[in-house]
Amino acid sequence: MIHLHCTKKLRDFIGQPIEQNPREPIALFSWYAHLITVNRRKMLVIINANNRFPLIMYGLKKKDVHSISKTIQAVIQRTFSTLGVDTTIINAYLQEAKEVVLLPATDRSIISQLNQACTRAKLFAEESNLNLKSEITLLEKFLQHDIGTKDTKVIFFLEEMLSDLSLYYKKRAIRCRAISMRVTLEMEELSAWRHIVVPEHHTFAYFHHILQEAFGWNDYHLHEFICHKEKRPLFSIGIADDEFAEQTPWEYKDEQEVLLADFLHTMDKIEYMYDFGDGWRHTIEVLKMVEDYDKTYPTCLAGEGNTPPEDVGGPWGYQEFLKIIADPEHPEYSNTVEWGEFQLYQEFSLEKTNWALRRL
Repeated sequence: MIHLHCTKKLRDFIGQPIEQNPREPIALFSWYAHLITVNRRKMLVIINANNRFPLIMYGLKKKDVHSISKTIQAVIQRTFSTLGVDTTIINAYLQEAKEVVLLPATDRSIISQLNQACTRAKLFAEESNLNLKSEITLLEKFLQHDIGTKDTKVIFFLEEMLSDLSLYYKKRAIRCRAISMRVTLEMEELSAWRHIVVPEHHTFAYFHHILQEAFGWNDYHLHEFICHKEKRPLFSIGIADDEFAEQTPWEYKDEQEVLLADFLHTMDKIEYMYDFGDGWRHTIEVLKMVEDYDKTYPTCLAGEGNTPPEDVGGPWGYQEFLKIIADPEHPEYSNTVEWGEFQLYQEFSLEKTNWALRRL
């Protein structure tokens, strides 16, 4: 049984009676919830009372609260599945969460942290397009990877939830398949590569963000995945845009709807194209499948080579950039170095890359 502690605003929206004499809750099944409005749509923000782990549902409608138990179950199942939680744990949790009991929100400390989660969700939404599933996924991860306090101790919400699930069900919480791959940025005489491991249940939309962080791009430009079979392009995967799809000479798929598991290890070759002006082409080579991956996030095992600055002018422009910054006597040296710093050009660091990937 789930105890859902609702703020007055949410109770009024749900319009259902509040339980007066509930049974003592199991801490892992006790949640606090509030209703906010983002871009003129309702968003349900929920945090676990024991570990402060957040859940969100964007676009909540009246019909969703008529069967609040099913709605909460669906949010939990989607979130846990996206994280790669062991399916037996998900099923066991949902079995115990069949009934949802509504209660008033009374713990001021938890309410304070719930309000903080709501504020951060609104701030994120102001800079994003929450009509895209990929942006909602990023919002969820943005909140889940946050830190807070519990009994004066600093806690990491996601790690606390996974730890609680492992302790309660007496087994490792994360167990998923992943793809070990080498991604190479082709630059004629130069190259940069990263060896990364990515859970296969992620979408290509999320994979795009992974590659951006792995190479240190800033996501300023358009991108596209081109999937090859029998030495020819078979289809592309990219943003949901009708005009963009019409300009593609072969089949076009929405990156929010396609999982890595669907195609990544079945194609002869996959290319990730970024910035159609500069024309950065990344070749993705699948090395092996990892059957028992134990992390919610991708990891970078190795890599070499720096990523060019954004808008440097393609491979030729990058070679010219490197030539100038290697020569302090060059008349453009100071301006070029300063411009490179402004574009966040830096040496590849395995530690920094993994820190960025873990925060995705």
